[in-house]
Amino acid sequence: MKDIALTAAAADWLHSLPFEIEVIWTAKWNLVKILYILNRYFLADMSLYYVYLELADVETCRISFIIFGGERFDEFLPIPRPTQTIQVTALIGVALAEMVIFLRLYALSGQSPIYRIWLPLQFLAVQVTAYCLAEPDGGNTLDMPSPLPEYVACLPVSGTINLATALFGLLMANETTMVHVGLKKHRRTRSPLITTFYRDGIVFFLALAGSSIVNIVLLLSLPPSANTMFAMYVTDCEE
Repeated sequence: MKDIALTAAAADWLHSLPFEIEVIWTAKWNLVKILYILNRYFLADMSLYYVYLELADVETCRISFIIFGGERFDEFLPIPRPTQTIQVTALIGVALAEMVIFLRLYALSGQSPIYRIWLPLQFLAVQVTAYCLAEPDGGNTLDMPSPLPEYVACLPVSGTINLATALFGLLMANETTMVHVGLKKHRRTRSPLITTFYRDGIVFFLALAGSSIVNIVLLLSLPPSANTMFAMYVTDCEE
């Protein structure tokens, strides 16, 4: 699944690169441009992360997670230790993507004063709650030698499935609210630009909602030793 995620990201990057050079690189620096670049190239970090996972060696895998800010299983001292690396990077990626959605809704509202107050408050509330749900889950995640060392050297084992499920449910509810409010406010518009925004936005929303549903199903249906093996790749697709 990691190969599918990285291939799709690379294909999308190459396909849209000429348009990016023409429109984004020549534009003035502002918040939207910064968010675009952060969303666009955040997967570079995850790509390097997967390079380490391709090496079927527990020590190399452990070192890779030290480089990325976490700790992994030590083959010379086989004591599981907690890490939050995956949770933190995933939350940052999702937050960057959702920030673009919030800014787009604010722009389409005509920069309404009500939206100017409401949208930042909702964004902060969702992100703080998401971190609170992920933090204890990360603290109860154990990193063990992989049962499939030919594919991945070490594997996080989730210890708090309910919190992880609530996290994905929260993100899906937030995305659903944004799409519903936007469609309700602009359902009568005939502007081609607005129509394009919402057409692409709905496709993006369906992709995010679908990935959240897949994560929830995997977390609830697979055994603890295997659920994060697939869920972490689906999360990367969501970013």
